[in-house]
Amino acid sequence: MRETTSSLPRLTAAALSRALNLEQGSRLLTVRLPGAVDAEDLAKCFTLNGNGVPDICELEPGKQNASDDDAAPVFVDASNYYRANKHDIEKDSAALIDYLEPGYLDFCDWGPFIWCLYALALSGRTRAAVVLPADLLDKAEQARTILIREGLIESVVYLPLSEPRPYMTSALLILSSGNRSVAFRSAIEPGPRFQYVTKTSYYSDITFSISPDWARIDTNTPRSTPIETSTFATRELLQHHAALSKGKISLIAITRNYSATLGDSFTRVAPFMPRESTTSNDIDAVEVRRISSQDFQDGNLLPVDASDNQNSSDSKFVKVDPSVLDRYELRAGDIVMPRMLGRYGASNLLVVSSDDAKQHLVASHNTTVIRPSFQTMTEDERVVFSEIIVGYLTEGHGAQLIQALTEAASIRAIRPSDLFEIEVPPALDPRTREYSESINRFAEVVRTKKQAEAAVAQALRDLEGAKKAVTQVVDQTCE
Repeated sequence: MRETTSSLPRLTAAALSRALNLEQGSRLLTVRLPGAVDAEDLAKCFTLNGNGVPDICELEPGKQNASDDDAAPVFVDASNYYRANKHDIEKDSAALIDYLEPGYLDFCDWGPFIWCLYALALSGRTRAAVVLPADLLDKAEQARTILIREGLIESVVYLPLSEPRPYMTSALLILSSGNRSVAFRSAIEPGPRFQYVTKTSYYSDITFSISPDWARIDTNTPRSTPIETSTFATRELLQHHAALSKGKISLIAITRNYSATLGDSFTRVAPFMPRESTTSNDIDAVEVRRISSQDFQDGNLLPVDASDNQNSSDSKFVKVDPSVLDRYELRAGDIVMPRMLGRYGASNLLVVSSDDAKQHLVASHNTTVIRPSFQTMTEDERVVFSEIIVGYLTEGHGAQLIQALTEAASIRAIRPSDLFEIEVPPALDPRTREYSESINRFAEVVRTKKQAEAAVAQALRDLEGAKKAVTQVVDQTCE
C-alpha cells in the first residue's frame, strides 16, 4: 500500500469535524488508500484545528464496521484519485448507473462518485465524508446532481490550497444515506479500476482495484471487481435558484434553500463566466482585457487598449478611489468581474455601482480574483456574495468555476484568507428554539398588525358613517 506522510490542510480537518459532529472521544473510521493520510497525520490535523482529537480507527476495506459498537462516520481520502479512461469506467459501471438513473450511461461521468457510494456502504447508515479532486468532481456535474437528488450528497465544500498538491483544488463531500442501505455486491464484469498520483509522476501507472469482499487490495493488476448498489428511493431534488440580477436574498432564505447553519463556510472567489454561457439579463457582451500597472497608479480601472481611443463610446474612464483598491486588495494585472452588474456606458464595459453592492469595479472577461475584505463587508453584501457563489456551484457553471480556481491557485492568487464564514444567528437557524420563538413572535406581530389595520379600517368606516349622519341632520335642519 502506497502512502504519503503529508497531512490534510487544517481547513479540511475543521470542515470534517464540523460536518460529522466529531468531538473528543468520538470515533472516525478512515479508509487507507494509496496516497491517503495515515491515522497519525490525521490526528495531527485535528490537533492543529483545536477541536479535540477523535479516536481514529483504520477501517480495513470490506469491513462494514470496526467493531460491534455503534456505527461511526467513515472518511475516505481520495484526493489523489486519477481516472485515466472515463469511457471504460462508465462502461464497467453500467449496472450501477442504471440503478441510479437509467439512460445516463453516456451522459454523465460517474467515476469520482463511486467513492461516495463506497464510503456510505462502509458507514452503514451514518454520515460519511470523501475528499476528491475538485476538477474531476465538477466535470461530473450531472452525476453529482443525481446523487444530490437521491439525498446521498448533503453538501460540497471546495478547499483551495489542498495538500499534498497545493496547486490543485479539492472538494470535501458530506454524505448521508438516511434510512437506506447502500451495499456493494458482485454484479458487474469487469469493475472499475482507479489510478493514483505518485510524487514522481502525475500520470502514475499504479492502479487500485476493488476486490470482491473488500478484504484485499490488488495493485497494478488487470483484474477488476464488480460492484452494485441496492435500489434507492428517489427524493425530490431541491432546486437552487440564485439569479445574479435579482438583488438580495434574506438570511432566512439561505438557511432554508442552501441548508446554511451556524459555522458553515462559503468559498469566497469570483464567479467565472464564459461568454457562451453568460445569460443574465444584465449582460450582453464581455470583452477580454488586461489592466496595466500604470492604470492602477492612475486610478483607472479601464484597459489600456480601450483608453487609447477615448473618442469611442466604448472607452469611458472609470475613476476609482484608492481606498477602494485597498479594500479589495487588487494588484496590478488583476482583472475583475461584475458582481451585481450595474451598467456603465458601452456594452462591453460593466461597472458595479454603490447602489448594487458598494463596489466600484470595472468588469472584464478573464477574471483573476475579486478579494473583498470580509471585515468591511456589510451583512447584505455577505448574503449577496454567498447567493452568487451557491448559484454558480449549483446551476451549471461549476466546471468553469473550478477551472478558474485551479488556474488562480497555481499563481497563488487564492489564499486561505479567501475563505470566510457566514454566521447565522440562532433566531434564523431552524434547528434552534430561538428560531421557533422568532417565528412565533413574527406571527404575533403579523396578527397584531392585522388587528390594528382592521381596527383602523373599522374606525374609518365609523367616521364616514358619522359624517353622513351629521350631513343628513344639517340638511334636515336647513329645510
